[in-house]
Amino acid sequence: MLDADAEFLDRNFLVGGAPWRLLRLPGSSLGVAQRWKTGDVVRRGEERFARTLIRQGLLHPIYAHDAPLDDVDVVIPVHNDIGSLRQLLAQLRGLHVTVVDDGSPDPILVRECAQQFGADLVRLERNLGAAGARNAGAEATSRPFLCFVDDDVSLANAREVLSRLRAQFQDHELGACARGCEAARARASATGSNSASVPRHGPSRHHCGSGWTGQLRTHRVPHGSP
Repeated sequence: MLDADAEFLDRNFLVGGAPWRLLRLPGSSLGVAQRWKTGDVVRRGEERFARTLIRQGLLHPIYAHDAPLDDVDVVIPVHNDIGSLRQLLAQLRGLHVTVVDDGSPDPILVRECAQQFGADLVRLERNLGAAGARNAGAEATSRPFLCFVDDDVSLANAREVLSRLRAQFQDHELGACARGCEAARARASATGSNSASVPRHGPSRHHCGSGWTGQLRTHRVPHGSP
């Protein structure tokens, strides 16, 4: 889908993107871009032009999200908040989950909660903070896609959310993506948590995370990066 803020100037130019730019549209490119403005698909022979607009923030790919989630591991760092963890794990039933106990004073409660919902458990003897706990969870799984979710996040439609996130990685230049969600502890103000997802250096590992408020967000690996 062409960016909502993109505009056609005269018959040969397209403006918009992030950062803002002016792009000349030679030959039949104008007609192709106008089709994409209405949500038409990328046809054979148009892939290179589509990639150019994607890299310039002028085109946003939309993928079918019916792929299985067997290659996704949901990593949840937790420190002593059993109530929120239990609610989140109930919403993630049927998905592969790794709970990272970040030095909770009562590890038995965390272990029993993880076992109740069939989640894997990683126990840290001392508190490393959310970032350290996420790294420990990432190291504990071999699945190629990691989804980091804070324990105070509510994912009522978890499978739908993860399917949409997972589908974005059909774009092989994508390194990370996130979708907004509501923090369970702050429903009255509807603010998101601070869970962030960052590309991890290494082969065949991708991160998708929940915690930003707003639309689906993606991060593309710069062209030429390993």
